[in-house]
Amino acid sequence: MRWLLRLLGIEGSRKPESSTEPTLKERRAEPDPVALAAAASGSTSRPGLDLERLKALPSGAYQPLTEYLTYIQVKRGETESLVFVRASDIDALAALTGESRENFVKEFKRLGVLISMN
Repeated sequence: MRWLLRLLGIEGSRKPESSTEPTLKERRAEPDPVALAAAASGSTSRPGLDLERLKALPSGAYQPLTEYLTYIQVKRGETESLVFVRASDIDALAALTGESRENFVKEFKRLGVLISMN
């Protein structure tokens, strides 16, 4: 039986039962060492955007943003309207609109799309 555990890579991977710290795992297809290190240190900023509110905006200029956030939502298997992203995703979204990060945050807070900057 030990050979099967070794073959599957399970042998020796058990944690001591006294360990109460959660283990952080990378959930992305492309590793993001900066985000993983920030999550491990507890200093993460996870902005929340209301995808349904973004879809309801009349301008077609927001279509690339909608697609970007929908892709994140689908990859995670989520169905909620509120999508939490990395702080670096805010930079990417701002670049898609051609705005600076500060102007993007200000405008999307005003529109009611950017809900939280936790």
